Amino acid sequence: MTGGLRALVLTALCAAACARPPAPPVSPAPPPKLPVVRVRAPRPPAPAEWFWTPIEPHLHVEPRRPLALPVAEAAIARTDGAAKIWNDLPPEARERVRKNGGLVVGSEGDSLSKGELSFGAFYNDLAERKVPQIVTFDALVAATRLGLESALAQVEDELAPALVSLLTRLESRLESEKKGVGTTLAEAYRIARGAVLVARVLADPKTDAKVEPKLPADLAVAVAAEKALIEAHGVVSTSPILGVPMDYTRFVVPSAAARAGTFRALAWLGGASFALAARTEHAGAAFDVAEARTATRAAMLLARLCNADVDAATNALYTRIGRYLSFVWGASDDLTLLELDDIGTKAGVDLTKPEHIRDVAKVDRVRAGALAARGPAIYDGPAGVGRTARVFGGHASPDARAISALLGASIGKAEAEAPPSSHRDGVRVIPSTLDVGCWLDAPDCRGAIHEMRADAFEQWSNVSARLRETRSETDATEPWHATVYGSLLAAVAAHAVASHDMTLGRVRLEQTLSSWTTIRHLDAPLSRAKPRPRSSATPAANTTVPIYVEAEPESIALLAGAVQQARRGLEAITGLKGSALDDVDELLLIALKAAENLVNDDAAVDVSSLPARIAKLEEDYGDVGPIAVVVSSDPPSRRLLASATGRIEPLVRLVRDSGKEEPILVVGAHVAQHEIVTDAGEAPTDATWRWKVASAVRGSWVAPVRFVPPGRVSP
Repeated sequence: MTGGLRALVLTALCAAACARPPAPPVSPAPPPKLPVVRVRAPRPPAPAEWFWTPIEPHLHVEPRRPLALPVAEAAIARTDGAAKIWNDLPPEARERVRKNGGLVVGSEGDSLSKGELSFGAFYNDLAERKVPQIVTFDALVAATRLGLESALAQVEDELAPALVSLLTRLESRLESEKKGVGTTLAEAYRIARGAVLVARVLADPKTDAKVEPKLPADLAVAVAAEKALIEAHGVVSTSPILGVPMDYTRFVVPSAAARAGTFRALAWLGGASFALAARTEHAGAAFDVAEARTATRAAMLLARLCNADVDAATNALYTRIGRYLSFVWGASDDLTLLELDDIGTKAGVDLTKPEHIRDVAKVDRVRAGALAARGPAIYDGPAGVGRTARVFGGHASPDARAISALLGASIGKAEAEAPPSSHRDGVRVIPSTLDVGCWLDAPDCRGAIHEMRADAFEQWSNVSARLRETRSETDATEPWHATVYGSLLAAVAAHAVASHDMTLGRVRLEQTLSSWTTIRHLDAPLSRAKPRPRSSATPAANTTVPIYVEAEPESIALLAGAVQQARRGLEAITGLKGSALDDVDELLLIALKAAENLVNDDAAVDVSSLPARIAKLEEDYGDVGPIAVVVSSDPPSRRLLASATGRIEPLVRLVRDSGKEEPILVVGAHVAQHEIVTDAGEAPTDATWRWKVASAVRGSWVAPVRFVPPGRVSP
């Protein structure tokens, strides 16, 4: 079925007036006891489940001053293999290292070497050549992601069957309750059943060893059509079940996902919108009042079944999944079923009672309460449908809000130089990944975005104020550490402005964007591979050459804090114990102590095991290499923006040892970042991106800090 849902015809019922009966005779007996009326009190707000405990770096009041630049060539210590690195650089490249403190040495070619794909292989190659090393922030973020991916894989291996159990219970209850409900609720039950059935048939039957359900006759065609659109994931269309416009490109399955079906099932429950507003109440809404009431009733029916007083087991499953999603990524940006229940309670509507869901006046009170409640911070659909409720709504992270703030008419009309792919009808609809760098105050980001002409919009001069506004709103109303993702984002934000060492200008900018891409890769529930067994061996140092850590104790402390937050929260919410987060925690605490001592000019810390620890995380996780994430999309033009990491390249830079002023030449891992604007039907996955990354071109803004020696080609 296509197009809008058929309107449910509502008939007004007239109550017959009754004549007042004569007064009853007075009786000496005491009056009968009236039944106690149970009044549902509003649920108390759930406690904030942050599980965040800050790790404060121990820094002296007067930290060590950064290395003074430029540096005389004769003053640079070039021990062991560093001498060959220096001698192989042309005079122009050496000059840039002396003046700027570092330089990315690039390479080009149709394939990538192991060292360009794996941090373990990269640092092992340096060890074999006896080159002094620096473990970069890029490498620490990558290690953190691998540990989190492994831990989340363990959690989701148990959560996927729980999702199937939830859907099975909802399906069974709705099917049994729909009989004899009458015309008022029949269509609402059909929509609620359809929404659940779509998720149920998508979910992989192997997750609970049950057979895919046989579809009821009244929903077979619509559910099959919905499933086909989801699996094609290439169009924007009206949902056959819900009757609202929907962007089906969101259902591209990550290449590592162990269960494509359950990933899509959860994505469907996160994207399926029950429209609560009518056209007369919200411009652009798809429904008339009768249709909006029906959709609201469908959401109310699902909310009723997820209420603990109606079905404690269903409530436990729903709450468990919701707690996990909220803790790792954030609360739903749209109204959830439990919030809809709360709105009803405040309006005097008891969703546990079917007669209240049938009552038109009560349904309208719920709709009015929903329309007056908080609205979504960002919009992820192809058309304006007004206020909606979802089973598991998507979250609005601080970076997503910042990106959204730089889209739309408020940025002004596109100028002639604006990239054609960034605007539709002169309005900016596709952002740039550099927007995130500007929001985080990464060095020289404004200059880079100007070079790319991504700022060629009439009102772009207001962008600084808008970025400051969204950043202050995040700091004030959306605490960074309310979620694991927010805490990781805070670490990247700290790295963007770290000042204990030379900034290296756009090297730091690209590090910021590649690190942001790396943590954003976590942003897809039920997308992990099957968990793999962890190696129990303790990594040992594989080199005797000096190894350093970037002197950024604040950002490393935030990374370590995020890992410990994840470990505490996942243990409390899901029972997870003994995960790769233990390995990452040890790694980051070693790196933190080393960074503290470098900044404080205290005795050096032995970090020789760090490269081997990173290699162990890669080996345990199994899937290493460049990654890609979809950042934003514009359904009307079928365009999307993706950010991806590229090859690992050598960062040749200068550092100082603790207690010494002599600059030392070292090499660390620098991760390339790519911006991709493409057709929505060609959304990149890790697998498809890895076929293309070797020949992919970086943004020209990287050129000032990158040098490709003539003839340098990847093997």
